[in-house]
Amino acid sequence: MGRFLPRRVVGLLRFVAAIVASTPPPAGFRRLAWSIGLLMLITATGVIGYHYISGFGWFDALYQVVLTLTTVGFQEVHPLDRAGRVFTIALGVVGVTTGLYLMAAVAASILEGQLYRDLRGWRMARELETLEGHVIVAGAGRVGRGVINELARRNRSLVAIDSDAAEVEFQRQAEHLAIQGDASQRETLLGARLAQARALVVATGSDAQNTFITLSALGIDPGCYVVARCNDPESAGPLRQAGATRVFTPTEIVGRRLAAASLYPGVLEAAENVLELPGAPDVLLRLEVEESSAARGQRVAEALQGLEGLQVLGVRDTDGGFTVGGAPNHRLSRGDAVLVLSTLEAVETVEQRWSQSG
Repeated sequence: MGRFLPRRVVGLLRFVAAIVASTPPPAGFRRLAWSIGLLMLITATGVIGYHYISGFGWFDALYQVVLTLTTVGFQEVHPLDRAGRVFTIALGVVGVTTGLYLMAAVAASILEGQLYRDLRGWRMARELETLEGHVIVAGAGRVGRGVINELARRNRSLVAIDSDAAEVEFQRQAEHLAIQGDASQRETLLGARLAQARALVVATGSDAQNTFITLSALGIDPGCYVVARCNDPESAGPLRQAGATRVFTPTEIVGRRLAAASLYPGVLEAAENVLELPGAPDVLLRLEVEESSAARGQRVAEALQGLEGLQVLGVRDTDGGFTVGGAPNHRLSRGDAVLVLSTLEAVETVEQRWSQSG
């Protein structure tokens, strides 16, 4: 095929074939495909009809069908008898009506952007099929948008879930994977590939909804790492009981930051610069020692040997103690967590190497 058609045409045909083969195909494309298929069927019927009813050759029959359907007004290829004229009338009425419907469908899809949205949704569905190690953000409101923007800034794969179509469309326009639905429903979480995700951020505006989402997620994947938003401090306990790994109350966080800014402005500014400046060692990582981790029994320096671009801040042990000065010589045990600063480029390598050691 490549010898006879330009590469772009071949690529377009393959793209269309892939969309047709998808299950289910996009609604807008499906409507266009039905219209085009019907027009092709009418064309084939017309060619066969002229060939057998009026005795036209195959090419002359095709030429007569094109003249009839396009209504260009040229004369007949060969004189038609009564049967041929009746067939032409029927072919013209059906064919022209189908052609007008096809043009209207194409115009509506282009003007309304439906075809583009369908193709974009199809592309995102294909990306979801192979997505792994991503972060799922349930709730794309004000807090959720902040989470999504930060993940995108750090080049992390993510999937946003929200029941509001406008929020979902906003995220898709920003080229983020987004699913419209209820994140507390099993089907929605499975569609976001929860089992393959590295974490779930629950950030809706309802504490009850956040609790339901947490319970649903842990019902699917008991080992899921859940970070939950809590609007009312009194709801933090139930969220933890539901299984949330970390619970954050935005008002308390803002309050602590405001207090720190007023009491220790220099320290807070220095910490923010370390964590936020592009190009600086701006990623704070928490490397936990699991039961099967090869790092158990090793000193921190030995466990991190060969990993470049790291600065060890300290080690938090299972008793809550924090070792700073002698952190490289600290001997690791199960439940310890090593806090390190890493460059943005080295994060993925560091996490992969540390997980492989476990």
